[in-house]
Amino acid sequence: MAFFKKNNTPPSCNVCGSSMQQWIESERKKYCSDTCLKTSYPKCCICNIPMKQWTESERKKYCSDACLKTSYPKCCICSTQMKQWSTSNGKKYCSKACFQTTWPTCKVCHVKMNKWVESGNYKYCSDTCYEATWPKCKICKEKMNKWFIVNDNKYCSDKCILTQNTHEVLANKIQEELAAENYIELNLLS
Repeated sequence: MAFFKKNNTPPSCNVCGSSMQQWIESERKKYCSDTCLKTSYPKCCICNIPMKQWTESERKKYCSDACLKTSYPKCCICSTQMKQWSTSNGKKYCSKACFQTTWPTCKVCHVKMNKWVESGNYKYCSDTCYEATWPKCKICKEKMNKWFIVNDNKYCSDKCILTQNTHEVLANKIQEELAAENYIELNLLS
């Protein structure tokens, strides 16, 4: 606490402007009371409480560890506040488990994948799962990664197409013959 000398003009409080006979000096500024002095303290950037002592992080001041922790970023999955984190595509994750939830799921077996086989807009965990989605030949029932389409049916080879056509031709002949026999039978009955 400093005192005013009688011959000089009394100083004014740096906060409230009151004329002072006695004052508290801090960082070359004069204050009439502890209350006015405390208003000059830096304020916590979270709770706005004036602080005589603080913790500083990234040029911001915090009154306590509790306030500092509220400034930590949150995991984009579970919202846990994090002092340390992993970043992927600009997003922050608290753990590998949270990060893995963002991995795509296999279209066939629904397993989360960090590596995959891709076809069209779909992702598969393995060639086996990918191949499980291949269509089967209409004739031989073999899985196909390439096929021919005839009359909206898929065939693995010319041989199967010919087999199908042969079946259709025979089926048509049999139907024609049955129709002819039915016609004859109907004529016989008339």
